[in-house]
Amino acid sequence: MDNYTKAVLKKIDKDVKKKFKASVLDIIEEPGNYICEEGSELLIYNVREFVLARIDEMIKSAKTKAKEFNDHAMKADDLTKRFSAYISAHARQSNVPFLKPAVSWIDYSNKDRFYLAKMDESVTDFLDRAIESSRFIIDLTRSLGEYTEGSWMFNGDKNYVVTIYTPRTSVSMLMASRNEISTLLTNSYHSIKGL
Repeated sequence: MDNYTKAVLKKIDKDVKKKFKASVLDIIEEPGNYICEEGSELLIYNVREFVLARIDEMIKSAKTKAKEFNDHAMKADDLTKRFSAYISAHARQSNVPFLKPAVSWIDYSNKDRFYLAKMDESVTDFLDRAIESSRFIIDLTRSLGEYTEGSWMFNGDKNYVVTIYTPRTSVSMLMASRNEISTLLTNSYHSIKGL
């Protein structure tokens, strides 16, 4: 969990503790503590819905940044569609597996990262070389509300991650945190349900 997401959760956790007598941070970090509690699945579900609704309120209250976010997100969404079509078509042509996992946890420490804001001939040349030298490609594209922000990992002798550059705004950071928190709480719910 990144620092911004943790700060958002700490801010909301006070209200969660008042309403549910449980800590959202504890639910995420130590879901096993709730195994023996009756109704723990319902508790985690209700906490998740409450937290996501609070983040949605925070996003709505940042209306002054909403237009700026929408402009950046629309451009990123358009580029994502173009990059995705190009990468998947060329991967298919080169017989390189193109994976779209439901969930992924990537260690970025040994990968070169590139943030791109346009698609031109030099970018397509780079993509062609990255595709041809890859054993497989993973689509790491994420949702920003109704928009998408493309990201792809090219795994070969040298590993690259190419991400569509989207300037960060308070709205985009809250949306990214909302997605991360939703996944973390869903994982906590399923870890309790599965035990």
